[in-house]
Amino acid sequence: MIFKTYFLIFLSIVAQLVICNVAMSQDKLFQPELEKKYVQHFEQGRELLRNGKIAESIEQLSSVVKESPNFYMAHYDLGLAYLRNKEYIEAIKYLSEALNIKDKEKIAAATIYNSIGWAYFMEGDYKTAESYYLLGLQQDNQALLSNQSKKKLLNNIGLLYLYQGNYELAETYFSKAIEQYGSSLASKYLNMVSALQEQADKAPERENINPVTTLLGNTINLETYNNENAGFWKAFWIILGGLWGFWIISSMLKEMIEKAVDN
Repeated sequence: MIFKTYFLIFLSIVAQLVICNVAMSQDKLFQPELEKKYVQHFEQGRELLRNGKIAESIEQLSSVVKESPNFYMAHYDLGLAYLRNKEYIEAIKYLSEALNIKDKEKIAAATIYNSIGWAYFMEGDYKTAESYYLLGLQQDNQALLSNQSKKKLLNNIGLLYLYQGNYELAETYFSKAIEQYGSSLASKYLNMVSALQEQADKAPERENINPVTTLLGNTINLETYNNENAGFWKAFWIILGGLWGFWIISSMLKEMIEKAVDN
């Protein structure tokens, strides 16, 4: 539990520092028929987000969305701004609207599946996050992604499975990121998977040795014996495990925040 808490903190840092670049890296606006003034206002909001002025960016992009409700990239970047601001419900709202516009206007774009998947991941809806990641990995959408985007998408779904404790699937996707796109970050994730698997393998299995008879002939129930110390030792091992997990994450944090989320 403690490990998962630290892991979520780490992931939120990654999201705050990196996820906002998703839409910014795209040169095409996808809808050339839009009025020039809307595009100009959108570019202003995007520039604010690029410079870390999140509140001002949200205000500007919100205005664009109201003025031009069918503007795909404006909805997309507004969702990213909220995502960077850790307002995940709002992020999901606008990314979902962007996805609806994409489908309605038949816009050829696929990085949005990675972005909205990350938003649901941060919100704690792992099933929905998984479904969007898998959509992004479908062949038709893969054709719209750069190799860099494909690599980051594989890393993200691997992270999702790692957080859920599904080490086998996490290893599968990290291995694909390494084999297909040479991801050095996935190699570090694989090291984390191996360490966690090793810890899980070393956990002793509980034997059914209850009840037992002491040398004095007394029968005791091991389930309840010495309960007054149980809480202390449980807390001790949880804290120790949490510190171990935090140490692993901290050692990898610098490189991860630069590379973990695609765009």
